[in-house]
Amino acid sequence: DVCLCLSGIPLFLESDPIGILAVDFSGETAVTEVLTEIIEESAPNSLCTYPDYSVPTCVDGNPCGFTCTDGFTSSPSSDPTTCVCSAPNVVCNGECVAAGACPSSSPLKRRWVGSGSCTQMGHGWAACGVFGGGARAWECVDTAHDLESCGGCVLPLTPYSPIGQDCTAIPGVADVACHSGECIVRRCLPGYVVSHDGTSCRSTHAHSHVATPEEDDEYVQAMRYGLEHRPL
Repeated sequence: DVCLCLSGIPLFLESDPIGILAVDFSGETAVTEVLTEIIEESAPNSLCTYPDYSVPTCVDGNPCGFTCTDGFTSSPSSDPTTCVCSAPNVVCNGECVAAGACPSSSPLKRRWVGSGSCTQMGHGWAACGVFGGGARAWECVDTAHDLESCGGCVLPLTPYSPIGQDCTAIPGVADVACHSGECIVRRCLPGYVVSHDGTSCRSTHAHSHVATPEEDDEYVQAMRYGLEHRPL
């Protein structure tokens, strides 16, 4: 059994053996369409938000099931909506522990605490890891429009999170935007043209290419000013 949200389809097709086999047999587009239809029919209009100290979990009949972590327990016991640290336990450094097990001088660790609130900021917002930060450092990112985390987090917090794309890293791109979680290429560097689907740049020459003065001017301008990022 697999619990799957629409946002998790790309990662499922890349990492799950069944998903990989299905893509090899029918193609990514066809498999994505089938999975999208199944999910929308099974749990229409379901938007999952998870409480602090929890991870998504497959629960029969509940597309937004979760399991509490770090010693916290789900509450209420029937149809839980949050994770609590029940007395006499106390919260210590982001964990629910016995009162006597928490030294008052312990430094606080940076946790995923509050990361679930990112989804409450609107469609496309997600908690993403921070390059160079601690193991559990995170920040809220608008994956629907962020150029470097388009469609998901480039550094996901959990295995359930979709992996995004860095639009600025597309080979040959000169002008790009992130729209509704998809990289949209507006213009490419000399020697490249925008692909038919508008998501990449493809080389116009299989071998060497001698730039014309006009192309060379465009290339110099692109190198001088860097990529142009214009929102749609």
